[in-house]
Amino acid sequence: MSNFIKPKGVRVDGTPYSTQISAKADRDVTEDGDSRLSKTYAIHIRLDYPCPSPRNSTTRMIDDKFVWEKLFECKGRANAVTEAGNWFRHVKQSSTGITLRDKQTHECVVVDDPWNECSYGSKFNSTRPLNRLLDEETKKRVIEESKGNLKIADTPHNFRKGQPHPSLEWVNGAKKIDDEPIKVGLNTTVDPSKTGMKNAIDKAVERASERKKKNQVPWIKEVENQEIRKLVRKMRENGTIEHSSAYRKRVGKRSAQPEILKKKKVSARQKEILKAELDEWIAREEKNSLNRRKNKS
Repeated sequence: MSNFIKPKGVRVDGTPYSTQISAKADRDVTEDGDSRLSKTYAIHIRLDYPCPSPRNSTTRMIDDKFVWEKLFECKGRANAVTEAGNWFRHVKQSSTGITLRDKQTHECVVVDDPWNECSYGSKFNSTRPLNRLLDEETKKRVIEESKGNLKIADTPHNFRKGQPHPSLEWVNGAKKIDDEPIKVGLNTTVDPSKTGMKNAIDKAVERASERKKKNQVPWIKEVENQEIRKLVRKMRENGTIEHSSAYRKRVGKRSAQPEILKKKKVSARQKEILKAELDEWIAREEKNSLNRRKNKS
C-alpha cells in the first residue's frame, strides 16, 4: 500500500472561480471530472464503533469518529467516488459489513479532495460524481467559494434507494451568475445587469487591451500605487519615515569628500640614487649567497 500524502497549498487569491471543468492540480480534466493523470484518494467508511477492517483497509480514528480507510489510485475524483460506492456495496455484502446493512452510501462514505477538483461555479451540479461524498473540509471550502450560494444538502422526502444524494445544494433564490458591476478603471465600471454579461466582459477586455497598446499601467497597478502612496503619507504623519527634502534640510549639505593625495613626481637625480642603491643591494645578496654555498660544501 502506498503512503498517502495530502498535498499542501491553497488556491491562488484573486483567481476567479469559473466553472468546475478546470481543476487546479490538473488542467486536462473532462466535464465529468476525469483526468488523464492518476492520483491517490483516501476513501473513508464511517463507523459507529471500532470494528475489524475489511481486506486492504485500515481502521482509523478521524475527527473523533472511527472509519475504515482505503486508498484508491484513480484518474480524477469522479472515478474515485464511483470506486468508493462499489467498495461500500461489496463490504456490505461481506461478513465484515454486517453493521452497514441498513446504511446508504451517502450516510457513511466520504472521499477526500486533496487536489481541489471540486470547486464552485455558475454551472455547479450537485449530483455529479465529482461533487458528491465530500468531506467536511471540502464542503466548507466550496461553500466559502460560493459566498453563500451553496449549503449542506438536506435529504429530500422523496429520496429513493440507489438515487445519487448530493453533499451540497443551491440555496433557494441564489444568484448563480454574479452580475455585480465589473470595475475596469479607478472610477469606471460596467454593469452586466444592463448590458449583459458577455458585453460587459468584452468591454472590460477591450479596455485592458487599449491600455496595453498605449503602454499604460494596468488599472489594478494604479490601485496598488494609490494604496502605497496612502501608506507612505500615513507613515510620514506618524513620523515613521521622513521626506528626503526635510532630511536634507535637517542634516545640511554633505561634508566635502577628502581630496586624494597626488603622487609626487620623482626627479632624474632621485632615480639615479635609487638605481645605485638597488644595484648595491643585489651585489650584496649575490655575495652572501655565494658564501653560504661555500660553507655548505
